[in-house]
Amino acid sequence: MAERLKNPTAASLRRGLPLAGLALAMVILGGAVCTPARPVADRSKAPPPSPTSEVATLDLPADASAEGTAGVEFDSRIELVAYRLGAKTLRPGGTLDVLLRWRSLGPIAGDLRAFGQLVDGAAEEIAGDDDVIGTRARPTSMWSPGDEGEHQMRLALPRTLRTDSADLRVGVLDQDRTTRLSVSFPSSFPGGDDWTTLAVFKALGPESNPVGLLWDPPTAPRATS
Repeated sequence: MAERLKNPTAASLRRGLPLAGLALAMVILGGAVCTPARPVADRSKAPPPSPTSEVATLDLPADASAEGTAGVEFDSRIELVAYRLGAKTLRPGGTLDVLLRWRSLGPIAGDLRAFGQLVDGAAEEIAGDDDVIGTRARPTSMWSPGDEGEHQMRLALPRTLRTDSADLRVGVLDQDRTTRLSVSFPSSFPGGDDWTTLAVFKALGPESNPVGLLWDPPTAPRATS
């Protein structure tokens, strides 16, 4: 009996004891049960929560005007003389009307179009529009040198704004509706090779961002008694 206990494995195999019973016997003889450890989830690899970055409004700074003269020429064919914005505040789901006044610098063979874009800080378009300069009844192909005409575009904003700034860019499309005319005479406005920036809207205060993700309002001093 003592000999069989010293070598339970061999004895069990000789008697044909099932493996499950053999394992139980070895655990009892060993006096301990080994439980495999559960794997611990690596929380460092979990994606961080993405904060909401929607803003309620984007506004022109207090010292910025919603209208003015421009004096930007495109391809020595047409000049953007002046502009007027329909609002100083951008709201999600709203619109921005932009009135543009143009002047012909010489004979214009085709019907030119004006384009407008609101772009974010990464130069991604938020809203855009383009239409015939002048009117459909009297497009630029019917203008004589020195003729002027107005054109109003409307930029429809998305239902959510996820940027702390938006630049209003304006330029001219050739008659193929694709090619942009180059700026041939820059003005005091910033811009690129084929567009000029007329306004920059920004998130200026707590009303622009109620959750405080893009703008942190100053903390009021705590009253002392």
